[in-house]
This record gives sequence, structure tokens and C-alpha cells, in this order.
Amino acid sequence: MPPAVGHGFRFSPDIDGYVFTFLASRLPVRPGEPGALGHFLSTPQVTRLEPGVEDGALIQTCLQRVAREWEGRLSGRTVLMETGLATALALTARIATQELSEADPADDNDRRIEAFSTLLHREIRNHRPATFYATALGITPTHLNRVLKAKTGFGTQELIARRLIEEAQRELIFTPGSVKEVAFRLGFSDPAYFSRFFSRQTGSTPREWREREQVRLGSRDDGSMRVTMR
Repeated sequence: MPPAVGHGFRFSPDIDGYVFTFLASRLPVRPGEPGALGHFLSTPQVTRLEPGVEDGALIQTCLQRVAREWEGRLSGRTVLMETGLATALALTARIATQELSEADPADDNDRRIEAFSTLLHREIRNHRPATFYATALGITPTHLNRVLKAKTGFGTQELIARRLIEEAQRELIFTPGSVKEVAFRLGFSDPAYFSRFFSRQTGSTPREWREREQVRLGSRDDGSMRVTMR
């Protein structure tokens, strides 16, 4: 569900399936990020999986495996659950948008945004400048900035900073390392600069933000996911 959207679920007795509840920060793509999957995740969706369709069967298999990993509580289950959910969501987004894509093919800018999102996910910890992404996409930095602003409302540098902050917040919540260790893992050579960057973007120091979020999230198992059988 998108942030700040109230929701609830009511099931009839004959319903059989799962409800997966997890933090968006556990996904490789965040709701609202550039690209088809980010757009798909930013609004409520109901996607019908037609019987006999290969991708639909794979989605079902992935979700069943996620549920088994949750129940089994074996080593490595968090990685397997995250991978299974990411695969299921990506395939669901593809199915949901396939008819629309055929009726209204993506233009060059849509493809550029998709490629930018993929590159950003891969390179975010390497602190690449905007020129790196523009060169990789075969356009000028000014053109890339214009395309991103038109499609997302944010420029290249803003999107890079937002994604880096999301990675930092994920590290602060889901890893036990110190703020200094988090800074080094994110590619910052100076932990003090990391703290200033984080404070400038969020209004809180990394330590303050971590302590506040830990209180808010409490001690939920895995801090990330809940699975309910129906």
C-alpha cells in the first residue's frame, strides 16, 4: 500500500491465500522511483493471474516459497524471502502493464528512466556523478536532468541523494553496525561527512534517526515482514 493510505482486509470464509506485510525499504525498487516497477508500486493494484500463464505460475511458486521460508525460520530465510517477493512483484507489474504497453508503447524517455533506475540501484554506493549516468544513457547531463524532472519531479542529483539516504536508512535499521561502519559500507570515506549529509537530507543525525525508528518499529521479528495465511 502507498504511504499514508488507510487500508484493511476483509475476507469471506472461502478465501484461500496469503497476506504479505513488509517494509518497502526491503525492496530493490521503492514505490514512486523511476521505472515501471516503481510506478506500479506507488498505487493500489489488483492484478488477475490467468490460469496456465507461465509468469502467473512462477509468481504463485515464489509467494508459496516465501510463506514456507517464513514458517520454517531456517538460516538465510530473510534473503530468500526478499528475493522471492522482488521476483513476484516484478512479474506482477509486468503482467499488469503488458496490455497498456502494447496499446501505448514506451517512448525513449521511459526507457531512459528505466535504465537510469537500474544503474542507480547498482552504482549508488560508488557515488557516481550525474555525468556518469548521462554518459551511460548516451545523453547529456542537462538532457537527463530535464527528462527525470519531467517524469518524476526530481532532478538527477536529487534522485541520487534520495536513494543514498534510503540505503543509509536501511543500513541503520537492519544492520547492527555503528554509524561509522554504515558510512564506510555506503562508500563514504569520512563518517563525519556522512553524518552531515544525512542530517541535511533528513533533519536528524544518523544516530537520532536510528534510535527513533527502532522505538517506532519495536522488536518485530526480522523488522521487515509478516505473513498471514488465509
